[in-house]
Amino acid sequence: MSKDEEHRDLDSPEIPPPTPLPAGWYADPEGDSKTSLRYWDGDEWTEQSAVTTPAKRKKSKTGSPGSRRSRVVLTTALLASVTVGAAGLGIWNMWTASVYEEQAKQLDDQIGTVKGEIDELNE
Repeated sequence: MSKDEEHRDLDSPEIPPPTPLPAGWYADPEGDSKTSLRYWDGDEWTEQSAVTTPAKRKKSKTGSPGSRRSRVVLTTALLASVTVGAAGLGIWNMWTASVYEEQAKQLDDQIGTVKGEIDELNE
């Protein structure tokens, strides 16, 4: 055995023969592969051929029901988020306003007390 044969045996296993193509209709190797079919009998191409026309899809103006449903769900979720956010801001403003009003009343009371003490000292 030569060195080339030894090298080939070590580096690459023997490649099995290709699997035969089963009989059936396939794109015509001699015609337009997008629209022309030819029958393969398992050993060779036959004279039987056929022409196909691609199916035309109707385009809907509103889109598919799934996409419309998705838009409705997303729009509803967005409106709900805005509504909840606005309500949250309103509640926050009411709460902070009441807190500030209470603090303002306490400061007014303290100022009144201090003024009273100053007036007593000035007498």
